Amino acid sequence: MSHFRDARLVEDLELLVGSRARGKSRAAVRIEDIEALLQVPRNLRSKKAAGATVDPAEFNALVDDLTALYDIMRSLADALQGRVRP
Repeated sequence: MSHFRDARLVEDLELLVGSRARGKSRAAVRIEDIEALLQVPRNLRSKKAAGATVDPAEFNALVDDLTALYDIMRSLADALQGRVRP
């Protein structure tokens, strides 16, 4: 391999791992960092309101769905922040 190609491979690797200056935002995302996405339910518990007003069960199902999605997003944000700002 040529010296130029070796240097290019080293640069690419440093970018992937985020070890270059200002390279953290361009680093590759590891599967373990986004595993929370695997916990996203296939179906939501909440449904469209049946009538003109929302009953307590419909409201609670919506809150449960939003809470679950928020928890997943928070988990993703925490994992990524740990990589970007250790």
